Amino acid sequence: MEKLFNKINISHISSAIPANSLDLIQFSKTYGDSEVRKIMNSTGISKVRVAPDGMTSSDLCASAFTNILENDNLDPREIDAVVFVSQTPDYRLPQTSNIIQNRFGLHNGVICFDLPMGCSGYINGLLQASMLIASGCRKVLLMAGDTTTKLINKNDRSVSMVFGDAGSATIVEPGNNDLYINVCSDGSGSDKLIAEGGGFRLPSSDVTREVLEVEPGIFRSKDDLYMDGMAIMNFAISEVPKIIKDSLNYLNWKPEQVGCYALHQANKFMLNYLRKKMKLPVENVPISLDGFGNTGPASIPLMLSSLNHGTSEKQQLEKVVMCGFGVGLSWGTACSNLSNTKFYKPVEL
Repeated sequence: MEKLFNKINISHISSAIPANSLDLIQFSKTYGDSEVRKIMNSTGISKVRVAPDGMTSSDLCASAFTNILENDNLDPREIDAVVFVSQTPDYRLPQTSNIIQNRFGLHNGVICFDLPMGCSGYINGLLQASMLIASGCRKVLLMAGDTTTKLINKNDRSVSMVFGDAGSATIVEPGNNDLYINVCSDGSGSDKLIAEGGGFRLPSSDVTREVLEVEPGIFRSKDDLYMDGMAIMNFAISEVPKIIKDSLNYLNWKPEQVGCYALHQANKFMLNYLRKKMKLPVENVPISLDGFGNTGPASIPLMLSSLNHGTSEKQQLEKVVMCGFGVGLSWGTACSNLSNTKFYKPVEL
């Protein structure tokens, strides 16, 4: 599904991260120093952010939004919708977006949506926000974040040395720019990145909580996050270049005209492989993983805010292609002018 929304601005992007971090070199005691350094060099991640007990995705997203309120003259009374994108909500019910509405004292006419999506979630959140603006909302608060480390078995190095926690807040409102969005899904790959136990198809039980050695040196239960890294890699290599090419063709943009390809920050090896396959300059495909990890739906806004806050040199943001891809399987692009977007330094919580 692709759609060009006219007269829409992404006006503010803020992010938040836990102050607590995990230095991945600590895994040397378990997996050996050479193996850990090899993984770190491949992923580009030496530390990940880890939310402590009691800190949720909504706490991180709320902190990012508070940063906007404290540093801008944004009137929260003009927010007519809240879109919360996360695979780690506060509760199974009610929606976390309803809790956020009350947390900030937003008016009772606010529309609330939760989108339980991961690595493509920010793009789908922008789609939902754009539809709401097109329907007449004055401002939409889009929050995207995950505390994925709470889904991970620490003895599964395929995920424990990759994923980190973060949250973000984005304001979408009417303006002078256009926002093109293209989203795709393929549920046949839903088992490639999954937390199988704990839902209503397979309720959590002693059986699902049992930790097994599923591969030599890799332990997890059915309640833990599972990722088929090679399948996800092959999926991204196949679909990401195609959807970016389709998006550029729709907009009549030449690849060299795009100043920033803001790709989901999965890992350094994958991002560099995609960049080389698409024959893009290294400076146009920023990588901002180290110290954060793969932060799921927060990765694009976290990367954009961490690299662009406090700078007036935003010519490279006049044409931006954002691309998320992963769990679902799902993937998508959002293309717009972000040169007038206000970015904020990530808050440590």
